[in-house]
Amino acid sequence: MGACTNDDEQWSFSSASFVDRRSSKQVYDNVHGNIYLDPLSLKFIDTEQFQRLRDLKQLGLVHMVYPGASHSRFEHSLGVYWLAGEAVHAIKACQGLELGIDRFDMETVKLAGLLHDVGHGPFSHLFEKAILPQILHGSNWSHEDMSVRMIDYIVDEHNIDVDSQRLKKVKEMIFPSKHLSHTCVKDKKFLYDIVANGRNGIDVDKFDYIVRDTRACGMGCNFQFRRLMESMRVIGDEICYRAKDNLTIHKLFSTRADLHRTVYTHAKVKAIDLMLVDALTEADKFLKISSSIQEPAEFWKLDDSIMKTIETSSDHELKESRDLIRRIRRRDLYRVPRYVDNPQAFSTNRFRRPDWLKILCICCCYYYLLLQHTNDLFACNNLLEVWRHCTERRRCGCEQCQDRFDSGKK
Repeated sequence: MGACTNDDEQWSFSSASFVDRRSSKQVYDNVHGNIYLDPLSLKFIDTEQFQRLRDLKQLGLVHMVYPGASHSRFEHSLGVYWLAGEAVHAIKACQGLELGIDRFDMETVKLAGLLHDVGHGPFSHLFEKAILPQILHGSNWSHEDMSVRMIDYIVDEHNIDVDSQRLKKVKEMIFPSKHLSHTCVKDKKFLYDIVANGRNGIDVDKFDYIVRDTRACGMGCNFQFRRLMESMRVIGDEICYRAKDNLTIHKLFSTRADLHRTVYTHAKVKAIDLMLVDALTEADKFLKISSSIQEPAEFWKLDDSIMKTIETSSDHELKESRDLIRRIRRRDLYRVPRYVDNPQAFSTNRFRRPDWLKILCICCCYYYLLLQHTNDLFACNNLLEVWRHCTERRRCGCEQCQDRFDSGKK
């Protein structure tokens, strides 16, 4: 393994902003400071398909609960582009000769970081994890697949001169590395772990969104990604870290877990998400939103403004969806049970739809037990209110629970 001095490490981070600065465009990012966009990346950025990312909020409707969380996929993509370049420069500074890293590799990894989210739909992950499965049962559509198709569309539509081999590698790097077959990637497999690391989950995509999301939501963040980037080395064609950095890696995943608990699965965020899913599911019957998900030429026209389109429409066919969106605006939200006897009824995955039958059953049975064993009418009435608001959306269908509920009302 090549030797690496302190001077080398300092150069590894300064060089990313030094190379080709005369032909690069300087942009200030509120997380990473000044970043520099090379000419090839600018050819993709200065297209309407990439600029569309400005109208896709990174966290969907989280800003309805955390007002500061209004950052977009556009700035996240620029951040991942920059960190991908920093990471590959850090490795090259210490092991460049040993690993054979060249300019082609560096530009390819950076371009993959820039374009990895270009295929996201409205409201980010909510679109593919909740909205589409509700409209198209059994849908396996993914933003990674659309990103690959969108890249091809951008290149063809804007006549971008880019090497076909580079484009092929960029599209492979967008997918998590664990999904790549050994036949399609024969050398420098570690490069495929920089943007989307499917082997251990430590990648620059997480580095950016964890710091960006915590800052936007006003949460503290003790995770220092630069410490990991300075110490990353390649051993056995895999990116490795020093044993003494185990606490930093732990902070990466603990901070991510805190974001899931505190922000992504906040009770009000979930309620708003579910209301939007219902609104768009109903609106799809008229607007045919799902008909655009296979063709990049139509898909790039979809963004978060679809919510305002429905809200301001006077079409009678959109009345139910319009009413739901106005309820969101007026804070008349679904009531979601915060605690249940069976934690498995709620999924830890933010976008997997809860098993409402289990939740309603638990609520009904618990309400019945309260009636049997307590005189706390306040508690009983609260749970009854939860049950009523839940059945606004889904009815349990369990005869035993319905009989218990009817007897309780009497």
